[in-house]
Amino acid sequence: PPPTFLLDIDSITASNAIVAGFRGWRGRLSPALFLSSSLLKALSEAELQAVLLHEASHMSLNHLRRRFWITFGSMVGSIFASLAFVGVCAAVLPEAIASMMKWVAVLIPVFVPYHAIRRSLVTQEFEADSHAVLRLGASADEGAGGEIGEVPGIGVALVNFGEGDAGAAVGVADFH
Repeated sequence: PPPTFLLDIDSITASNAIVAGFRGWRGRLSPALFLSSSLLKALSEAELQAVLLHEASHMSLNHLRRRFWITFGSMVGSIFASLAFVGVCAAVLPEAIASMMKWVAVLIPVFVPYHAIRRSLVTQEFEADSHAVLRLGASADEGAGGEIGEVPGIGVALVNFGEGDAGAAVGVADFH
């Protein structure tokens, strides 16, 4: 298990659990789990186990490394796309219109990474939910086809093993 740190800061009122670092790395880049003290107070033991399994699933599924490369790739790719857009505009459009298109080119490196990262985060959260739900004891039969299954000690879980946007299993656990 990774080192776990308790965030006991009075100014933090939100309950949160965060995993950081890369599997297989050492030192400051090694995986670590951060839990807010308000999270520990708010959840039952079974709910806390589900949250810890969800965060461990991010590490098991190598999400942080994938997230890094998606961020890096979308940023570098969008810069090249922006430069190519400026070049094409300069080559085919009149100078007055091409100079206005430079403002559009400035927005490409902002919006492309944002949407790529957002889509990746949503997909990875569903993957981690699915992984954690299965490790908590829900079987594939209980959740197949989008049916609602009961996870022992937690409550309702919806697991869909169909092909989604990312072609991965999707799971949502309701802890309340």
